[in-house]
Amino acid sequence: MNAEVNRPRSKRSPLMNYAIDPKVNEKQFDEFTTLIANLCDIPRALITLIDGEKLWFKSNLGMPVNYVTYSKSYCQFTITNRTLTVFSDTENDRRLSDFEWTSEYPHIKFYAGVPLITEDGIIGTLCIMDSEPRVMTISKRKFLIRLGKWCHLLLESRRDLMGLQEKIKLNDSHSVSLRSMRSITRSW
Repeated sequence: MNAEVNRPRSKRSPLMNYAIDPKVNEKQFDEFTTLIANLCDIPRALITLIDGEKLWFKSNLGMPVNYVTYSKSYCQFTITNRTLTVFSDTENDRRLSDFEWTSEYPHIKFYAGVPLITEDGIIGTLCIMDSEPRVMTISKRKFLIRLGKWCHLLLESRRDLMGLQEKIKLNDSHSVSLRSMRSITRSW
């Protein structure tokens, strides 16, 4: 399995459509990671965003870094699969046996993530991790999937709001232009 082949490739990052700086944490996204960590009783939760070759941690609960290389992330499998991906024991999971980089992350023994799928494609993940292997219950899987959908809806709402604000700006400038034209034509 070569997840890197399926990495999203785009000249322009879809993050631009959402006015998101992947390097800046925002409270509204931190609410998702805190909630899923508490619901699943797990120490690490992330909202990741793809930006070129990096996977930035938009919200970071419990990880000592702010990004990883996309090709060395567990999230690449979630993105490739386009659905919930769970590695109950990363050391003993056959799906990871071809990936030498897993030894770079000895502190991650459990991973579960869902893709953040928008109209622009997959722009990241909502995921949880632990330093101990775990079995994820059906109810916790459902929590993660549902919160991933809510996070996706927050992103879509943000994009839609930006679109409306842009239309308002255009309409305002159009109204100003019409008023200017009227004043000019009245002077004739």
